[in-house]
Amino acid sequence: MARVATLGNAGRTRGIGGRMLAVFGCALLAGCGTLEARMYDLQQLAPDALLGSGVPEGLQLSPLVNSQRNVFTRSYHIGETYTSRAGEAMISVKNYTVTERVGRATALTDFEQTCGRRMFGDDPIPCRRVPLAAVKGAAGAGFNIVGAVRTPDGDYFAIAMPSEPGTEIYVLADRRGVLRKGAYVAWRKSKSQGLAAGGIPLEEVAPDSPIEEGRPMFKFETVERFVASGPGYLNFDVVYSGFRPGSRGDNFVLTYREYGRDASDRANFTQQLPFSAGSRTVDIMGLIVNVEAASPDSITFQVLQDAQSTRR
Repeated sequence: MARVATLGNAGRTRGIGGRMLAVFGCALLAGCGTLEARMYDLQQLAPDALLGSGVPEGLQLSPLVNSQRNVFTRSYHIGETYTSRAGEAMISVKNYTVTERVGRATALTDFEQTCGRRMFGDDPIPCRRVPLAAVKGAAGAGFNIVGAVRTPDGDYFAIAMPSEPGTEIYVLADRRGVLRKGAYVAWRKSKSQGLAAGGIPLEEVAPDSPIEEGRPMFKFETVERFVASGPGYLNFDVVYSGFRPGSRGDNFVLTYREYGRDASDRANFTQQLPFSAGSRTVDIMGLIVNVEAASPDSITFQVLQDAQSTRR
């Protein structure tokens, strides 16, 4: 039987038997670390990409499914000529695997849930009672996406609203960032009773004064994490470090920097590689580089061969 709560004119509430599942995180991936957040391709957010197939019995807050993506980038094309100044990265190579999921929502506009209008002046009245009082934010503010819900009318991200201790309050938005029609607020008391069969009951609320129906209110970003990779893992760059004197004349110096799986912006291994100023072909950790000209200020070069071109 549905559990009913009364909120007066704040909204219509009906009970939801749900199951709260923890979002899969980095703890499940040995050696993983946050890479970056990037804008999500919303067209890829098909229902199966959210929660798998099938509609659960009763509304459930479920974890988003992680997708896996191979990253392979390099800053050069074989045989093309480039010039880099001293202190600049002349070569960059990345070859690894990441998992990604939608993790953040950014508000596109100011919003605040209202509960009716004043008797005189017709100004909207901000809601003062839980849970609707928590439904507000400023344009540009970021919110965590804790999971997703599947309903007969579609799939929705559960976007966490800042709330008082003891409550968890979410707004439900589809892949376009549009709020669910009708009951777009879901919440629970953190210490609520009724955990029979492992489910956590939620209450969904359909406010009487809906916010921006039909218009996108949020945009989404993904969070990428390293996956522990095998021998094919690569993440390094080569910086031109200018000239320095050697025992047999000047050398130009290339600095090799390798990045670990736990930090994409901090090198965990660095080695300076000096070459005679007259050298024309050099081997940098398996990269065969033709040096057309080198001076204290810049280097002009071509990559003639790398591991990928060798396997072709």
